[in-house]
Amino acid sequence: IGLGVILYGPVRTMASLERVDDYPLFVMRYHGGYFFDWFSEHGIEWPLFQKFYKMMNPDACTSFVAMSDPNNVVFARNFDWLHRSSLLLFTDPPKGYASVSMVDLYYLGLEGMKEIPWSKRFFLLGTPYGVMDGMNEWGVAVSINAVPFKKLPYDPNKPTLISNQLMRAVLDHARDVNEAISLIQKFNPNFAVFCGHLHIADVSWASVLV
Repeated sequence: IGLGVILYGPVRTMASLERVDDYPLFVMRYHGGYFFDWFSEHGIEWPLFQKFYKMMNPDACTSFVAMSDPNNVVFARNFDWLHRSSLLLFTDPPKGYASVSMVDLYYLGLEGMKEIPWSKRFFLLGTPYGVMDGMNEWGVAVSINAVPFKKLPYDPNKPTLISNQLMRAVLDHARDVNEAISLIQKFNPNFAVFCGHLHIADVSWASVLV
């Protein structure tokens, strides 16, 4: 019974996967939480994360916000990598805000698959941490774009999160740009594959690059 309770959310999540076109583009709804509150206290130094990260494929872009209409703010971006497999992910964590985001399945080792077999759907449980951009229920939008390399500050008293996890923190816990900045300042940022910056905007017409 206990095992069934533990697996209920993950199995529902994996079973919700649906391919909607031949690009391929997939859609999935994440059921339950993904331990982000606990994870944000330990950062990427957590040994289990390091092991899981090595199981995945270890191997940017332009964004803008249009604010001419206060009732219809538009946040848009393109994705300049050659990867094709994308996932539109819906999340609604118990202790965070609901959001929709795009995931590049290349970084989960699922590039180019027209169908994802159950033997590989375990990797889909990591999709909340593989976001490339997204928007939450408060209208806070965020994307990552590549920039030339720059050395980042490091504070040994703060946990370290990779850029995708920082975006997850923003989507789950920020109601506006100011809250997003405050959240990011609690961590050491790490850009694991390429150096980048985060473009964050909200419905109040605030927009910032971090």
